[in-house]
Amino acid sequence: MRTKTASSRKRPATRGARRPAAKIFDLRLATDDPSPVYKQLVDQLRLLVTTGELGPGARLPSARHLAANLGVNRNTALRAYMVLAREGLVDGRRGGGTVVIGPKPETRGHMRMPPQLAEKVGQLVAASSELGVNTGDLLAYIASQSDGRARRSDLRVAFVECNPESLDHYVGRIRDEFGVNVVPVLLGDVAETARKGGLREIDCIVSTFFHLSEVRRLLRDMVDVELFAIGVRPHLSVLEALEHLSRKSAVGVMYYERPGDLLAAERLARMADAVANAGVRELRVKPVLVRSALSARDTAGLDALVVRPENVAPIRQKLPPSTPIIEFVNDLDVASRQFLGEVFDDLALRRARGAAAERPTVERSR
Repeated sequence: MRTKTASSRKRPATRGARRPAAKIFDLRLATDDPSPVYKQLVDQLRLLVTTGELGPGARLPSARHLAANLGVNRNTALRAYMVLAREGLVDGRRGGGTVVIGPKPETRGHMRMPPQLAEKVGQLVAASSELGVNTGDLLAYIASQSDGRARRSDLRVAFVECNPESLDHYVGRIRDEFGVNVVPVLLGDVAETARKGGLREIDCIVSTFFHLSEVRRLLRDMVDVELFAIGVRPHLSVLEALEHLSRKSAVGVMYYERPGDLLAAERLARMADAVANAGVRELRVKPVLVRSALSARDTAGLDALVVRPENVAPIRQKLPPSTPIIEFVNDLDVASRQFLGEVFDDLALRRARGAAAERPTVERSR
């Protein structure tokens, strides 16, 4: 379906026909929104001003012009402008229309946003309108997410993983998405870390399902905190790379065995299963365990290789440039992300209740 704007094609004026007002910016009214129409206008215009989409000096259309665009009563548009003027966001000037003056001085500093963030907010507002989410609900959800991150900011979470590359990936992912403080711990160091008191102030420990039993065994009778396991799946970049391979391609899933790594074969099997069950049809998957140097026999007959990020460089030197190498990266699955969010919210609530319960005791002891 093609959408034409008012400026895309000029039509000859028809005598007596009323010329439609030009649409200056995107405002959408939700018919199923219980909020009054003027309130919807106020919410959307306020968001455009505070995010910088409508900067100081920007001229708004007249109330009559805005009402004509949206198909509402002129008094509705006037009422919205009056509310924004009382908030100090716009100024109605005689002969000059309504002009944006920006957030109030006391809030201007923290209401201004970087252009990149303002662009993302604009995309979010547009997407919410297309999905039928009213502005009030959107703002309430954003506020709840912000409050949740603030509550979680005091939490200290230990994440346990077997290799440094995966550990760095998961730690960054959890820290960025949930706003908690994450203490990275290698699986081989977790018992020693606990003995030295490195897990003493931890609120919980998180690892993948694959390492759950081992972490529990290593920390038995050493740490009195809850241990949670999460599920992982291949990152979207892995799935996209697999989708681009030719049908019936032979894909080698390769894992380099580290010295003393007794679980290398199991980890390779998990990688191969993840690739085989990625939903890409007609791929022939071959597990390849490299115990020393990579040999020609390891890569014979393969159309592509899936390897861990730390092994890409040494493998690339020994393969023809035409052979695709796909970096195998895991990510949290949807259920695990939801689960961790609920766990962290519950821990933050318990921490807050504990602090509130201790406060009167401290005051009485003074």
